[in-house]
Amino acid sequence: MTTDRNAIVVLATLLALSGCLTLDAKLAPTGEATITMSYVMEKATLPMARQDMQGPHVTVKRAEWADGRGSFDLAVDDAQKLSTSKMFSRAKVGIQDGKAEGTKELNVTIRNERPTRLKPEVIERIGKEVRLTIELPGEVVTSNATSTKGMAATWTIPTDEFLTKPEIVLDAVYKAPPSPKS
Repeated sequence: MTTDRNAIVVLATLLALSGCLTLDAKLAPTGEATITMSYVMEKATLPMARQDMQGPHVTVKRAEWADGRGSFDLAVDDAQKLSTSKMFSRAKVGIQDGKAEGTKELNVTIRNERPTRLKPEVIERIGKEVRLTIELPGEVVTSNATSTKGMAATWTIPTDEFLTKPEIVLDAVYKAPPSPKS
């Protein structure tokens, strides 16, 4: 295997894989989440990717390949346990009460144990950016996201940066939804 090919395999085991990854997550007030994601991949790797995503707290609802991309729908019974899936083992999710009354804080830390720089032609082929969007259960108050709108925070990160940084941190503070009445 070439160095670039090895790098692509390593990237697939990170939170977000590589290759113009798009990940759209929706966090429920209960801490459950749904994730829809797609990324450039070879069709033959779809079964392995599906297996690596499945975990004690992560259920793969759909895994399909079309037009050079794998697409997946996932259900997570507790977002803070996302890392129990092999695919997401380097992602730590924390949800806690915010510093301001009536807020919650979401923190996602993605550790990259083997930062990798790919050749420009490889990045051109797999995609120049990673886009991660999280719809929160309340309006975004503050975030380090590239953009926010209502209850959604979106981080758009150049693929090269995503792969070479030892750590990517996604933070968002949002208005806590009202507690359900008994």
